This record gives sequence, C-alpha cells and structure tokens, in this order.
Amino acid sequence: MPRMTYQRVLFPLWIGAGVKTHVPDGARALREALGGNAVEIPLPEDVSLKKTDLIKAKLELLEAFKRAATLLEPLEHVALLGGDCSSDFALVAHSNRLHGGDLAVVWLDTHADLNTPQSSPSGHHHGQVLRALLGDSDADFNALLPRALEPTQVFLAGVRDFDAAELEYVQANRIPVFAPQFLRDAPDALARAIEAVGFTKVHVHLDLDILDARGFRSTGFSSEGGLTVAELKAVIAALNSHLELVSFAVTEYAPAQQNDDLETVLELIETLEQI
Repeated sequence: MPRMTYQRVLFPLWIGAGVKTHVPDGARALREALGGNAVEIPLPEDVSLKKTDLIKAKLELLEAFKRAATLLEPLEHVALLGGDCSSDFALVAHSNRLHGGDLAVVWLDTHADLNTPQSSPSGHHHGQVLRALLGDSDADFNALLPRALEPTQVFLAGVRDFDAAELEYVQANRIPVFAPQFLRDAPDALARAIEAVGFTKVHVHLDLDILDARGFRSTGFSSEGGLTVAELKAVIAALNSHLELVSFAVTEYAPAQQNDDLETVLELIETLEQI
C-alpha cells in the first residue's frame, strides 16, 4: 500500500488505567521526543477518579473524549500516542465514522478490553474500551459514538488473558482470536483473514503489553508469552502490505525509569507509519 502522512496526536490520557500507572511518564517522554511534530489533546484539569455509575473517573473520561472528538473531527489519518487503552475510544469512534463498514479494527493486546461496566473487576475504563466501542457501555458513552462497531469488524490479535464475561462475548459473537504463537508462525495470516472477509481499511490498536516482558517491560501489565519486537513488526508490515492502515493508536507506554524502551516505541510508531 502507498505511504500515508499521519497526523501525530498526543493524547496523554491516563485516568482510564487508575492512579498507579507510569503512563504520564511515557507521555512526557513521547512529548519530548516528538517535539513540535504532534498536536496535543488537553486533559481535564481536576481528576477525582471517583467510581461513578460503575466506571472510575467517568465524568473526566467523558470530558476528555469530547475534547478529543473536537480535535479529531477535521483529521483523516491519525496516529494517537501517549495514553492508556481507553484513549483509543476517541480515535476508533472517529475512524469508524469516516469509514464505517469498510473498517476492520485490529486489537493488538494481551487483554480483550471487552468488559462491561457491570462485569469489570476494577471499574477502570481501559479494560472496557473495546466493549464500549461496540455500544455496550452506559448511555453517556454510547451517546459519544457516531456509530457503534459491529463484532464482525473486530479482530483480536495476541490476546491471551480473558475475563469470563469477555470470553463469553467473544464466543457468542464469533470474534476471531489470533494467538501469539499463530502470529509468530504466520505473520501475514491476520492481514489475509481481514482481506478475505472483504475489508480494505484497518485501524490498529497497539497496547504495548502485547510484547513479551522478557524484552519489553515499560507497560503496566507486562507478561511473558507475547511477541518480540521483530515478530510484532512482521505482523504490522503484513497489515500495511495487504490493507490501507487509516489510523492507529500506540497505548500503555509506561516506563518505570525515564525514557526506558523509548527507542523501541518510536521504532514501532515508524513501522506503523510505513517509514
């Protein structure tokens, strides 16, 4: 596919993951590395992290997503950077408005993020965001969706940790799951499967915890069994080869020490941009 020019947008949203997170440190590192080559979505000034209607920091999240929608509205190809997984609610909603039924959403993540407010063990929105994009959150979040995703648009890749309610939803809706070992053995299989059902455009959600903790630990929920950087780059390259990658989000960069793994994150951003 031809190279695109992506508008880099820094959305340093951390409140979907709770207070014990280094996501703000990752956002600061990216802000410095990108310099002026990114616009930034401002966050609400006061954050209470109160659990309101089963969702922690619900009011602040809603305000943040409204600000994001306003900034994203005139943009077409966006690289969203610097937030927890919940930040991608804004970009997926935007891209689905633009591309609708021709958009596949690839969820590169250890976790499915398919809990509802009722099933979530923690109340943190970053574990609910994909289900919210499917229109299964509370009414206030549903109201922010120009159109909800259909389960047929969703492809889970690298996911290896499901809560019971998430697995039940995946099985009931026949959402395809591409295990890490399958992606290692056949890095182009995901792209070919998306292409085979007729999609031509793709949004990539990349939670960095998809990477194996033995090579990358700068994320809040690192675990072994994930992909290496080289294996992940091969999957991304195949997506870029077969499909039009119209937008992407790189989420959950949470370095415990300043600039840990920053070069790896920048390398993955460039791979997604086809540079």
